[in-house]
Amino acid sequence: MKRDYYTGINYAFMLDDRARLQAALDEATADHVLARRVRRQLIGIVDATLKGMPSDEHGRIADLAEWYWVEATRVEALMGLGDPQFEAARDALFAAAPESWMKEATQTQLAKLAARLP
Repeated sequence: MKRDYYTGINYAFMLDDRARLQAALDEATADHVLARRVRRQLIGIVDATLKGMPSDEHGRIADLAEWYWVEATRVEALMGLGDPQFEAARDALFAAAPESWMKEATQTQLAKLAARLP
Protein backbone atom coordinates (compact mmCIF):
# COMPACT_ATOMS: atom_id res chain seq x y z
CA MET A 1 0.00 0.00 0.00
CA LYS A 2 1.36 3.39 -0.95
CA ARG A 3 -0.32 5.05 2.04
CA ASP A 4 -2.70 6.95 -0.17
CA TYR A 5 -6.46 6.71 -0.26
CA TYR A 6 -6.77 5.20 -3.74
CA THR A 7 -4.39 2.28 -3.38
CA GLY A 8 -5.44 1.77 0.23
CA ILE A 9 -9.14 1.30 -0.42
CA ASN A 10 -8.41 -1.01 -3.33
CA TYR A 11 -6.01 -3.05 -1.18
CA ALA A 12 -8.65 -3.43 1.54
CA PHE A 13 -11.24 -4.50 -1.04
CA MET A 14 -8.88 -7.08 -2.53
CA LEU A 15 -8.15 -8.50 0.93
CA ASP A 16 -11.88 -9.06 1.45
CA ASP A 17 -12.14 -10.50 -2.03
CA ARG A 18 -9.29 -12.90 -1.34
CA ALA A 19 -10.85 -13.85 1.99
CA ARG A 20 -13.94 -15.22 0.28
CA LEU A 21 -11.74 -17.43 -1.90
CA GLN A 22 -9.71 -18.88 0.97
CA ALA A 23 -10.25 -22.55 1.69
CA ALA A 24 -9.03 -22.24 5.27
CA LEU A 25 -11.20 -20.28 7.70
CA ASP A 26 -8.19 -18.89 9.58
CA GLU A 27 -6.74 -17.48 6.34
CA ALA A 28 -10.07 -15.85 5.47
CA THR A 29 -10.29 -14.38 8.95
CA ALA A 30 -6.74 -13.03 8.67
CA ASP A 31 -7.57 -11.31 5.37
CA HIS A 32 -10.69 -9.71 6.84
CA VAL A 33 -8.73 -8.50 9.87
CA LEU A 34 -6.04 -6.99 7.64
CA ALA A 35 -8.72 -5.27 5.53
CA ARG A 36 -10.22 -3.72 8.68
CA ARG A 37 -6.79 -2.48 9.80
CA VAL A 38 -6.19 -0.88 6.42
CA ARG A 39 -9.60 0.81 6.53
CA ARG A 40 -8.90 2.26 9.97
CA GLN A 41 -5.64 3.70 8.63
CA LEU A 42 -7.47 5.08 5.62
CA ILE A 43 -9.69 7.31 7.74
CA GLY A 44 -6.57 9.23 8.83
CA ILE A 45 -5.20 9.26 5.28
CA VAL A 46 -8.50 10.67 3.99
CA ASP A 47 -8.49 13.39 6.66
CA ALA A 48 -4.91 14.37 5.84
CA THR A 49 -5.62 14.35 2.10
CA LEU A 50 -8.62 16.62 2.53
CA LYS A 51 -6.64 19.07 4.68
CA GLY A 52 -3.99 19.27 1.98
CA MET A 53 -6.35 19.85 -0.93
CA PRO A 54 -6.14 23.27 -2.60
CA SER A 55 -9.02 25.65 -1.97
CA ASP A 56 -10.45 28.46 -4.06
CA GLU A 57 -10.57 32.11 -2.97
CA HIS A 58 -13.71 31.37 -0.90
CA GLY A 59 -12.09 28.51 1.04
CA ARG A 60 -13.96 25.76 -0.83
CA ILE A 61 -12.21 22.72 -2.22
CA ALA A 62 -11.09 23.67 -5.71
CA ASP A 63 -11.36 20.21 -7.30
CA LEU A 64 -14.80 18.82 -6.48
CA ALA A 65 -14.24 15.62 -8.43
CA GLU A 66 -11.12 14.82 -6.40
CA TRP A 67 -12.94 15.72 -3.19
CA TYR A 68 -15.72 13.32 -4.13
CA TRP A 69 -13.38 10.36 -4.62
CA VAL A 70 -11.54 11.07 -1.38
CA GLU A 71 -14.85 11.16 0.50
CA ALA A 72 -16.05 8.05 -1.36
CA THR A 73 -12.99 6.31 0.08
CA ARG A 74 -14.10 7.35 3.58
CA VAL A 75 -17.62 6.03 2.92
CA GLU A 76 -16.32 2.70 1.66
CA ALA A 77 -13.95 2.41 4.63
CA LEU A 78 -16.80 3.15 7.04
CA MET A 79 -18.93 0.50 5.39
CA GLY A 80 -16.14 -2.06 5.58
CA LEU A 81 -15.69 -1.27 9.26
CA GLY A 82 -19.39 -1.56 10.00
CA ASP A 83 -19.24 1.97 11.39
CA PRO A 84 -22.60 3.47 12.44
CA GLN A 85 -21.65 6.71 10.63
CA PHE A 86 -21.65 4.90 7.28
CA GLU A 87 -25.22 5.61 6.19
CA ALA A 88 -25.15 9.33 7.05
CA ALA A 89 -21.76 9.73 5.35
CA ARG A 90 -22.99 7.86 2.26
CA ASP A 91 -26.15 9.95 2.02
CA ALA A 92 -24.22 13.23 2.41
CA LEU A 93 -21.72 12.12 -0.23
CA PHE A 94 -24.42 11.15 -2.71
CA ALA A 95 -26.26 14.43 -2.15
CA ALA A 96 -23.07 16.35 -2.99
CA ALA A 97 -21.91 14.24 -5.95
CA PRO A 98 -20.68 16.59 -8.71
CA GLU A 99 -22.01 14.21 -11.38
CA SER A 100 -24.57 11.41 -11.29
CA TRP A 101 -22.19 8.80 -12.77
CA MET A 102 -19.94 9.26 -9.74
CA LYS A 103 -22.76 8.31 -7.40
CA GLU A 104 -23.64 5.34 -9.61
CA ALA A 105 -20.03 4.12 -9.66
CA THR A 106 -19.84 4.40 -5.89
CA GLN A 107 -23.13 2.54 -5.44
CA THR A 108 -21.80 -0.28 -7.63
CA GLN A 109 -18.59 -0.48 -5.63
CA LEU A 110 -20.45 -0.51 -2.30
CA ALA A 111 -22.66 -3.33 -3.54
CA LYS A 112 -19.57 -5.34 -4.53
CA LEU A 113 -18.07 -4.73 -1.11
CA ALA A 114 -21.25 -5.75 0.68
CA ALA A 115 -21.08 -9.13 -1.09
CA ARG A 116 -17.56 -9.68 0.23
CA LEU A 117 -17.90 -8.68 3.86
CA PRO A 118 -18.26 -11.35 6.52
